[in-house]
Amino acid sequence: MADAIEASWIAEACTLSLRERRPVRLEEVRTAV
Repeated sequence: MADAIEASWIAEACTLSLRERRPVRLEEVRTAV
């Protein structure tokens, strides 16, 4: 289960990075939830 959650955070960070055209740290995504 933890692997699936981590994968979703990574996917969210990738999407945000693509949208905002900047590097995104996983901590940004984890704290946004």
